[in-house]
Amino acid sequence: MKIEGQSSINDNFTLTAIMNPELTWIVNIPILKSSGIYEINVETMRSFGLLTSFHYVGKGAFSTLLENVQFKIRLAMESASKDMKINVTDVLVDLTFSNFEIQGENNEFNGEPIDWKEASRKIAPFYSVFRLLYKYRLAQYVKDALNDALGVSCFPNTRVLKVF
Repeated sequence: MKIEGQSSINDNFTLTAIMNPELTWIVNIPILKSSGIYEINVETMRSFGLLTSFHYVGKGAFSTLLENVQFKIRLAMESASKDMKINVTDVLVDLTFSNFEIQGENNEFNGEPIDWKEASRKIAPFYSVFRLLYKYRLAQYVKDALNDALGVSCFPNTRVLKVF
């Protein structure tokens, strides 16, 4: 797989260390492209009403294009008593983009050829809903993992902010 666009990455890293430290990192990528060769054969079965059955098969070349990608993370921290351990109290995580395009060859979904322009058009609205549904959960996982790595159990007053 080939990925292009890393040379255009710019980022802004800020650490404020007065009283309660706060770390902010914003990464902007104007254009991110990937291409490669793939082979896939996926079939799902209906399970407890959660998934619908489908069959997806394809192989060949693919390419993707993402424009105006922005990744943001902000961590708010506090010192955890006299032992001076740092506790992550607030976490904000977000990933956005303005355009997504995917192109593939020889693909079928439930026996029908895939219309890649239509699939690309549907990705952004799908991702927007996915992002709103799972942003809080992702931030919670990041906060818990960081506090575990720092050796600090979560304090009762810690929280994860839902909105960036």
